[in-house]
Amino acid sequence: MSDEQIEQPNDENQEQQNDQDPLPEQNEEQVGDPEQTEQPEQPQEEEPEKPPEEDEETRRLRLEREEQERKEREEREEQERKEREERAEQERIAREEYEAKLKEDTAKFNELVLQGISGLIKTQTVYAYVKLNLAEKDIDRIFQINHLNLRYIDISQNRIVDITNILPLKYLVSLNASKNEINSLSYFQDPEAFPYLQYLNLSTNKIKTLVTLSLKRLRRLNLIENEITTANEFEGHENIEILELGKNKLKTTDGLANMPQLKELYLQGNELKDFRSLNNLPSLLKLNIRANKITKIKTPVIEFPQLYYLNLRENQLAKFDDFKKIAKIRTITTLNMLANPIVDEMGADNFKQEILMFYFHLVRINKVDITKEDYDEAARVLQERRDEEERKRIEEEQAREEARLAEEARLAEEAKLAEEARQAEGAKEGEGAKEGEGAKEGEGAKEGEGANEVAE
Repeated sequence: MSDEQIEQPNDENQEQQNDQDPLPEQNEEQVGDPEQTEQPEQPQEEEPEKPPEEDEETRRLRLEREEQERKEREEREEQERKEREERAEQERIAREEYEAKLKEDTAKFNELVLQGISGLIKTQTVYAYVKLNLAEKDIDRIFQINHLNLRYIDISQNRIVDITNILPLKYLVSLNASKNEINSLSYFQDPEAFPYLQYLNLSTNKIKTLVTLSLKRLRRLNLIENEITTANEFEGHENIEILELGKNKLKTTDGLANMPQLKELYLQGNELKDFRSLNNLPSLLKLNIRANKITKIKTPVIEFPQLYYLNLRENQLAKFDDFKKIAKIRTITTLNMLANPIVDEMGADNFKQEILMFYFHLVRINKVDITKEDYDEAARVLQERRDEEERKRIEEEQAREEARLAEEARLAEEAKLAEEARQAEGAKEGEGAKEGEGAKEGEGAKEGEGANEVAE
């Protein structure tokens, strides 16, 4: 039934409704047929409640609102469409700019490669360049390098983060990537990567963890001035000879072991408190632990059978006994202990003299060469000290002997006096006994005389 029919019912039906008793409110379907309302209600499914009727004004406002919403929706959709088109255009422009810049950077990189490549040699089949110098070229990316026979690459002092495009250069022997922004050693954990690499310089980068490397032929690794805090994931290396870890943030030497070929280990400028976990380094020749936080030599016996250079400068060692432990390393010839509390307290010359009394094999101490006169003076002072100690020992023995003899004399005198006192006491007791016996004999004689008189 339409809205007009509901609002304007016919007069006949209206009169019939007025003649009848008031009826309960009916729905739209019952309004047009009064007789049907008198029929018994048949059970039927409940219909959803219809919205209330709206008047003309309400309907007008609703239609205006819907029209406004439609316009706003269309405007919003149009705005979104324009924004999508703008974004798409911006992305297209950015992509074109990126591709153009990539093309430009690639061309620039290839030009730098042409300028920096050198060392033409003949391989088994062809001539090939083996050296590439890209140091200080202000590049932040390594593009594909087509010279696969390169042996030596220098990309230091740039802004490089990713060196993935160097991985295909399997004949590489030396790589200098110092002073860049590389933050991981993961490139060198692939067993297939750099099978001939012997020298790797990654100093002054942003590496945080020292891990085990799969560079079987590596001889020297430079990681100075990174951000390394731990070497716990490092499991050693069979062939490495020089390991440089200075100016990092290491707190322990845990992990720095199992390097049978290691000859030089640099740990200066870290936060180490001891170095007792260094072990299985039978070939170690030089150990630099300068500028750390070592307060005590905690290892009772340090086993470095070939160590000749030890630098403990700028630590916090305050007891000379710690250096006596170091004296057990009889192979050391160069020792640096400057800027430790014990050296500052004793003075450099006195410290040197004291050290030379224990080290008879040093050739250089605290950056000063040792002369024969230094050893002679140390030996003279040591001999004087020993003579003085011997004199004191003899004097102490003599004093002890004199004290012993005096004590024996005192005891003998006391024993003598005690014996004399005992003898005097015995003599007194003997005289008393004699007097007693005489008195008894006198009394017996008197009693005998008295008895005789009675008998008479």
